[in-house]
Amino acid sequence: MGAHTLGSAKAENSGYKGAWSTSEGVFDNDYYKQMLTRGWGPDLAVNGVKDRNQWKTIDNGPEDGLMLNSDLALAYDNNSVHQKCMAENNNNNRKCKKLQNKGEPINALTS
Repeated sequence: MGAHTLGSAKAENSGYKGAWSTSEGVFDNDYYKQMLTRGWGPDLAVNGVKDRNQWKTIDNGPEDGLMLNSDLALAYDNNSVHQKCMAENNNNNRKCKKLQNKGEPINALTS
């Protein structure tokens, strides 16, 4: 997963678009920082393709921020309280941010 920090997705190659990291081309832990500190919301039908869904930044992060389900599953269990808050507040993460990190971390050693 560390290689995500080196590149980005292009719609013409994978059907997804955006960058996993703000330090593209530099091998560091920014991918994980972005995953844990940004607000993420659904980006449905990427580039008009119905079955290409991804997560995009919905806070003050970079506009082209990208995560896939498989990325966010590394850090979060399903957080229904945050999801409900986002739905009730038109995906306004400012009102729901306090709930964002309430999901249980996934521990690969015990899961």
